[in-house]
Amino acid sequence: MLMRMLRDIARIGFLLITLLVVAMPSNLAHASPGCSPSQSSSWQICGPIQAITGVNEQSTVIQASDGTLDLAWTHIGRNLFPSLVQAVNGTVFLFWSYKATTAKNYQLYYRTLRGSVWSAYTKVPLQSATMLNDTQPSTALAKDGTFWLAWTRDDSTPTGSTVHRWLMYETLNSAGQLKTGEQTITSSTDTNWNFQPSLLVPKDGVPRIVFSKGQSSLANFQINYVSWTGSTWSPAAAIVTSNSTANDENPSLTQDRNGTLWVFWSRNMNTNYAIRSEYSWDGGTTWRGETLLTAACSTCADSLYPAAVQSSSDKNLWVFYSTKRDERFRNLCRRFSQSLRGDQSKCCRIDLRDGSELGRLC
Repeated sequence: MLMRMLRDIARIGFLLITLLVVAMPSNLAHASPGCSPSQSSSWQICGPIQAITGVNEQSTVIQASDGTLDLAWTHIGRNLFPSLVQAVNGTVFLFWSYKATTAKNYQLYYRTLRGSVWSAYTKVPLQSATMLNDTQPSTALAKDGTFWLAWTRDDSTPTGSTVHRWLMYETLNSAGQLKTGEQTITSSTDTNWNFQPSLLVPKDGVPRIVFSKGQSSLANFQINYVSWTGSTWSPAAAIVTSNSTANDENPSLTQDRNGTLWVFWSRNMNTNYAIRSEYSWDGGTTWRGETLLTAACSTCADSLYPAAVQSSSDKNLWVFYSTKRDERFRNLCRRFSQSLRGDQSKCCRIDLRDGSELGRLC
């Protein structure tokens, strides 16, 4: 199955990626990026899978019902922080933050993909209009078909006041219509920044969010965690405790088929940003196994914006992220080198047409 790049999403790239090995069309040039060891023996680095000239970052990925991995990311422009989710009926929703040329603030939008047709830009419905910035959306599907949407709101618009960043959420139905109005998760007056949410509704049906929290003046951010109690969100708790003065950002939360929760994030190592991970066997009560996945050194490239998912085809965990090489950010993939079935993994391989934005990942 071909991976398609849809270029009509106003500078947000979108890939459909299949993990099944199928025969290559004769008109595709073969160009395997290869795989190499990582900082952990359980992981390997494969890529780059995309190197469009310019900045390619803020990736998001889902396991689609047709067996493909759907990947979207930001490529320059006013369209930022994409988040993908698929409805029960198979419709793919792309949420993101967009600042129109006539707007004074960033607002949340979505488009839907049905077959090969994208809908028009649609503003995410809010109960109360705002002139504040709404960015960094994260979306997940509940068992009843409800979309849970979390995002960052800040008061940098209008200017002139201290910038606060806090988390908001609301729920939508499968048509993108409002079910419950927007509400705060963290306080809008908290002196800490609470931002960059990653929302997951795992097998037990309880929505969970990991996010970055801390003092912006100190560049000291910690990965925190909240879960839905049925009527409110639990108190925020730091789940990464290895370094209380670290700058930990851009978390991504996923669950494997055994029920284990995984969180991936980027840390400022004082030399560069590197990807790290932890997991929880008990539904988020305790977190363990912190692991460095990408290199940390004064000459090492930054590794940022991890986006994690488990493939239904090969059962491996995949983590897509951006890294800077030759003054360009590229999306790379990282795969767990031993699948949860006990099989050995296979390197990802991508073929791209010269000059176009089409290809296939096998």
